[in-house]
Amino acid sequence: MSGLEVVMGEAPALEGRCICGGAGWWLAERPQDATTCNCTFCRRFGVMMAYAEDGPGGTITGETRLYLWGPRAIALHLCPTCGSYLGWTEVARGGPRRFAANLRLALDPDSVADIPVQPFEGLVSFEDLPKRGQCLADLWA
Repeated sequence: MSGLEVVMGEAPALEGRCICGGAGWWLAERPQDATTCNCTFCRRFGVMMAYAEDGPGGTITGETRLYLWGPRAIALHLCPTCGSYLGWTEVARGGPRRFAANLRLALDPDSVADIPVQPFEGLVSFEDLPKRGQCLADLWA
């Protein structure tokens, strides 16, 4: 656990780890939905993201290799050992920074299986698409 979690006095709602266990993420609260995106990066990695404010809402833990990407200036966090894509943090923005956790790395897949999916068009229009009534488990099969 990070020092922030100890100060909060509560265990995180969700935690995830990379394949080798060297890096991870935590979320303070269970997300309302998970985003599936068709941008070139998300599509290739097959990620399902949940968002929070970086710090109090959750964050990446452990050593990661950063890849700066896209017009939104985000740092993608990859495990330097196994290559797992953990999530991203905003690099340049006034105010609180956003953080995204790759829910496919949840320590307990059953803990996120019923989270509703929000499709996102990240390749061209950069907007939410209509929901299809799916949850994460529907996309794992």
